[in-house]
Parts: sequence; structure tokens; C-alpha cells
Amino acid sequence: MRMKKVINFCGWVVLLSLCVGLSSCSKKDDNNGDPFYIKAKINGQSYYTADVGASSNEYTASVSQMSFDGNEPFIMISFPAEITVGTYNLSDDVFGDCQSYYQDGSGYYPINNGSITITEYDKTKGLIKGTFQFTVGGFTITDGEFSAQLPSSYPLPD
Repeated sequence: MRMKKVINFCGWVVLLSLCVGLSSCSKKDDNNGDPFYIKAKINGQSYYTADVGASSNEYTASVSQMSFDGNEPFIMISFPAEITVGTYNLSDDVFGDCQSYYQDGSGYYPINNGSITITEYDKTKGLIKGTFQFTVGGFTITDGEFSAQLPSSYPLPD
């Protein structure tokens, strides 16, 4: 009888240890641990790429996917180099402050309805993070996020 109590007690200790251990595990990051990425839901389907590039000059900066085979989704977001943390309307006006483009195997679409929120911008390191959402050409892009490092070839305005 005593041996049965010891085994039962050990079973509870193991079970409790598993519960504590599993509950203390951190949730896997949605960005797969990649420091730079673009992700979104396109008509409800998850889209993710860590193949991200960024460019900048003294006037504008942009974040986009680096490679495109013509069939997969392609998202590019462009904004003024002097942008600050905040929310901005996206525009299809070439002279507009913030723009976004979407392309897939069926066509190329400049957007005309959406927003971008810059959540972090370290101009010293060129690190920028933000969220976005827009609709374009029959596509609804939601839950968009990006993280990128702008090149240091151009001094960013303070």
C-alpha cells in the first residue's frame, strides 16, 4: 500500500512538473525569429516573407520583398524618409506621402484605400517597424506587419 502511494505521489509530481514546464514555454514568434520580415493576411490567407529589402534616399524610403517570381504576392510600402512614429493614410498618388503596391500573377495594383502605422523608427540604426492594411483590386490585405533595416548609404533626416 505504501509503495502504491509513493508511485501515485511521483505521478502527480511528474504531471505537475510537465504542466509548469509547458506553461512557462514562450509562444513561438509569428515572425519565425527573423529580424526583418513582411507578413499579412491576403483575403484571409497568411502571407509571410523574410526575404525583405529596404531602400532609401534623402526623400523617400521603401520596404518590400526582395525577389518576385511573378506568381506569388508582392507587397511594397513607400514613405517619406523623415516619417515619424504614427498612423498615415496610404495613397496611390505618386506625389502622396505614403504609398503601397500589391502585385501577384494576375496584375499590379497601386492601392488607394488603407493605412500604415509606424510603430518604431530608430533613425540612427535605420531600424523601422510598422503595421499596415489596405484594399486593392479585389484583394483585402489585413494584419500587415513589417520590420526592416534601411540602408545607411543616405543620411536620414533627424
